[in-house]
Amino acid sequence: MGEGDILQRQILKNPAIFADACGLKLREFGLKVDPDDLEIAYPFSSTLDENGKNRELIGDMRMYWKSEDAVIALLGIESQSYVDRTMVARIMRYDAERYLELLKDNPFCGPVITIVLYIGKTPWNGPKMLRDNIRFSNEEEKGLRRMFSNYKIHIVDFHDVTLTEIKPMPSDFRFYATLHYNLLHPKRTVALPAVKDTSLAKRYLNFYGDGRKTINISEEQLAHGGYKMNELLSDYIAYEQGVALDKKYKQGVKQGIKQGIKQGVEQGIKQGIKQGIKQGVEQGVKQGVEQGVKQGAEQERQATALRMASRGVAIEDIADFLRVDQATVETLLKQNS
Repeated sequence: MGEGDILQRQILKNPAIFADACGLKLREFGLKVDPDDLEIAYPFSSTLDENGKNRELIGDMRMYWKSEDAVIALLGIESQSYVDRTMVARIMRYDAERYLELLKDNPFCGPVITIVLYIGKTPWNGPKMLRDNIRFSNEEEKGLRRMFSNYKIHIVDFHDVTLTEIKPMPSDFRFYATLHYNLLHPKRTVALPAVKDTSLAKRYLNFYGDGRKTINISEEQLAHGGYKMNELLSDYIAYEQGVALDKKYKQGVKQGIKQGIKQGVEQGIKQGIKQGIKQGVEQGVKQGVEQGVKQGAEQERQATALRMASRGVAIEDIADFLRVDQATVETLLKQNS
């Protein structure tokens, strides 16, 4: 069971709220139920599943409508937040299980009436009677239509509920009905009325308040009433936008650092190559000059040794003149032979 189902059940177990909710449909038939005539019925019933095991069928809330000791009817409310094409069959199943329980020890019982409170974002366009789900074959259509037993369900579509119907409600259901009226109307300018059970109302508001979980309103403010949904949501939307901007700022900083590092590495590599080439050229020139000077001096020494040898100067005298040993002179003379 979801949080929304739990909230709905906690709200509807209040007889005054249950009476106001049922009143949205009962008045169409000239009926009115007094909260003092309502008694909570166990909202569960059981049936056998495909494996033959007991399975609970859960309804949002059901109450006996009594007059003195007699049960006038068993009223049920099912809350629905989306269009369900099987809604009629579901209600039929719930109601049938109730009838079986009521008729188990008695030959007669009061009617079982289930009202669907539809609070979806779009108007109800699903089946409202079993006939809407049935397709007859062409050959036997006429006879089958006569035999077919239709089943109609009672839907209160909040798209059709007016403020004229909501404002006279004496119970806290006026708060919940006004909330859903605002959520289904873009301007949302109708002030929320004061509510008695502020704790439950705040939980409900935070759950259904446009899907946001932290609308900033205190229980004391709810008890006082007069706050408009568009104002509450505007404050929260401003907070949401601030959080979103902060998140985008942090993402931007992170992305900027990452991109900066990448650009820095690329620029560093490019600059490093440039500086390396420059330094390499300079070092190459320097080494070239040094090597050239060295090679030039060696060539000059060899030429001198050759000239002196051609004039008959002794090797030891040539070595003494060039300030090298005799082996070096011999090497110089051999390189030219």
